[in-house]
Order: sequence, then C-alpha cells, then structure tokens
Amino acid sequence: MDKEITCGQVEECIKAASSFVKDVTLFDVYEGKQILANKKSMAFTVLFTPKDEAFTAEAVDGYVKKILKQLNKTYGIELRS
Repeated sequence: MDKEITCGQVEECIKAASSFVKDVTLFDVYEGKQILANKKSMAFTVLFTPKDEAFTAEAVDGYVKKILKQLNKTYGIELRS
C-alpha cells in the first residue's frame, strides 16, 4: 500500500467490509528493499465473531476475500505475495 495510508484508515475499511469483524489489530509494518520506496506492508489480525452459528473455513475465506476486495477498491491495496 502507499505509505500515506494510515493504520486507522485500513482498520476502518476492514470493519466496514464485514459485519462479522469484531476487532482489527495491527501487528507488523514493513518497509524495506523487497517493497518499492513509496510503499509499505501492514499485517493485521482480524477477529470474526459469528452472530448465530459457527463459521466454516469456507465462510471465513469468503469474508477475507470481501475485505481484500474492499481494501483494493478503496485504497488500491494489494495482498503481498
């Protein structure tokens, strides 16, 4: 992501992307030679809380994909591979 994007902006976008997100916590920021000079990498822990029933792995994968799509649409953020 661009260096100008704040942790708070990313957290709010993640929370807005799924009603099952209970908490978002930043646990790592990386800037270095594996990333372009005007970019940074942020890693988050996302806690999902079911409303009525337990989640399946497939359901959680779907929520993560929805979050990633929203981050890309809103801020141009891409998953680092």
